[in-house]
Amino acid sequence: MTNEQINKAIAKAVGWESETSGPSWYEYETKMPNYAGCLNAMHEAECWLADRYPATYELYCREVSKVAHYPITIAAIVRAKLFVKTLGKWEEKV
Repeated sequence: MTNEQINKAIAKAVGWESETSGPSWYEYETKMPNYAGCLNAMHEAECWLADRYPATYELYCREVSKVAHYPITIAAIVRAKLFVKTLGKWEEKV
């Protein structure tokens, strides 16, 4: 999956929706978080998973722990891929 596909899969899973905000003369659209490139965005996704699906979050944490001895050092893209795989949404490139 591409980073864009990963971001969309996570955004859909966590229920993220685009929003248009601001006064009518200056509307702007909230951009989808970059889960694959931002640890802060992945932290929010991980909190969402922990709050709503603790058993699934435990599986996710086990996968993260398998990747590195110190999970805190794992890059956002690796966390994002593991997140999508844990939810069963991973699609192999064809």
